[in-house]
Amino acid sequence: MQEDKNSAQQEDKLKYYQILGLDESAKEETIKKAYAILLKKHKGNKDRIEEIDAAYNHVMGYYVVNEDEEQYAASNMGRFGNFWYHNKVPVIVLLVTTFALVVLIINTIRTKPTDVNLHFIGDLYVLDINEVYDDVGTYLENAKAPNVEQLVLEGESMLEMQFASDARMKLMSLIASGQMDVIISDAKTFYYLASQGLFMPLDVSKDKSGQFIVKDGTFGSGTIPLDDMLNQAAGNDKKTTEKQETGTPVRQKNDYAVYAVDNMDDELLFGIRLEGTKFLDFSNVSGNDLILSVFHQPSDYDLAFEMVDMILNLDPATLETQESDEDDWE
Repeated sequence: MQEDKNSAQQEDKLKYYQILGLDESAKEETIKKAYAILLKKHKGNKDRIEEIDAAYNHVMGYYVVNEDEEQYAASNMGRFGNFWYHNKVPVIVLLVTTFALVVLIINTIRTKPTDVNLHFIGDLYVLDINEVYDDVGTYLENAKAPNVEQLVLEGESMLEMQFASDARMKLMSLIASGQMDVIISDAKTFYYLASQGLFMPLDVSKDKSGQFIVKDGTFGSGTIPLDDMLNQAAGNDKKTTEKQETGTPVRQKNDYAVYAVDNMDDELLFGIRLEGTKFLDFSNVSGNDLILSVFHQPSDYDLAFEMVDMILNLDPATLETQESDEDDWE
């Protein structure tokens, strides 16, 4: 059996020499010259060129292919193996990209659109962001799908710096898409964001019980009655306020109003200082000189100001005590 196999291989070798027009005694230089001449002679004849290449490679001993290898190479598995060997990297990249895209689509379909957003930005401490989310969902009655996020914009370690870089990219995306409403930040972050024109001017006051009353302070936004503005324009109302005469709010002198210069170089009331805020204490949010502000174009105007009222005026601990007393009475 072995002799037959050797005899067949010898015949194949002789056949390859014959294809090149040589005998078995031909030297290497002679084989190379014959190969070059035949390539030029049969240029354009694909089948003939392949036959000459195969004969030359076998004669020169560049590769040895046995019968089993030839059969495997010709099979579907062989063709697949060859394809995988040469294309595995782009195929893996394509599969990973496709998987990520499918996951993104599924999450987009499953995720309900948010109707109001609360963002903690900058140097402040939130013990548990999920706890804050639960508290907002509990006490903000008209919100069906609130969103609460924290964005830390600075870091010291390499890992923290990477997270901070991601947070800055996320912030840019949120600003561009307008998916912001109420923002709580440290003073440094507040003044920077105000200088970029991020905030809405506010009209802030307190009632007799000490409860905050916060409105849109943009000139002509509705904080001045429309009839008064028309009368003033017609010259029928001589008793105008400073706000009506200048088009800017009167600067409030109190310990909670925070003024800042915006991107138009106007100094306006953009923030409310959050010292002793019951809601933040209850939700375990802390920091130095925290300031509340409202995005200049909130996604839901009414819910945004409802959230502002909740943060400034609500005392969850008192509510829970009242509910507990009611349960005991029953």
